Amino acid sequence: MSKIIDVLGQNIIPNFIHALNTPNNQFDEQLNHKILNASETELNDAITSFFNEVNAFETAQALDIHIDHIQALQLGLSAKNSQYLSDVKKIVMLSLALETDILANLEISDCLQDYPM
Repeated sequence: MSKIIDVLGQNIIPNFIHALNTPNNQFDEQLNHKILNASETELNDAITSFFNEVNAFETAQALDIHIDHIQALQLGLSAKNSQYLSDVKKIVMLSLALETDILANLEISDCLQDYPM
């Protein structure tokens, strides 16, 4: 099973962690570049592996992704298709957060404590 980190490369992790604290366009461009230059087979495999570990419907709702897009990605349609790129980026960001266990290290504002994560 492929992981997003394996597909995009370990060198994206420091930039990912920094982008969580200080969102910037440079990381967004780097992420687009990494996704578009990744092996399509490996990227599709990593996305499929991700959805084998999580509830696709709940994830789609949480990430505000239309369920049809999730189903298309699960079927192996091109993750690099411009129609799906923004959804793939959301999945990649969540995957990176889970794979690096960064969510445990984020400071959550008191006003969000009751919000499900």
